[in-house]
Amino acid sequence: MLLANGTNDYWSPRSWNESLSDRQLRVLLVGAAALFYLSQYALRPWRAAESVGRLLRGRPITFIERVAANTLGRIRFMFRRGARSTPVAPVARLGAAAADGPSRAHTQRSAA
Repeated sequence: MLLANGTNDYWSPRSWNESLSDRQLRVLLVGAAALFYLSQYALRPWRAAESVGRLLRGRPITFIERVAANTLGRIRFMFRRGARSTPVAPVARLGAAAADGPSRAHTQRSAA
């Protein structure tokens, strides 16, 4: 139960305050993070350029860079997946392999 306190989950936080709902806490957390990063990039524009450079190189450091890299990665994955929508291994083939019993390598290791 207390594990919910130690996470950095901005999208589904748990409020332990009776007068502050979980939704209000989420708005405060996201708003505070947005205010922090907007003020950082407005007062120090070179940091924005450094962040873009790190994102282009694929080496995010800050929290906001990691969130942006993760989001961009998901978007790229969805577009690639739409172009190639073939499964890796059919489910029927996996079921047949499991029904065959243990593999030869497995039985050799067990005998040794």
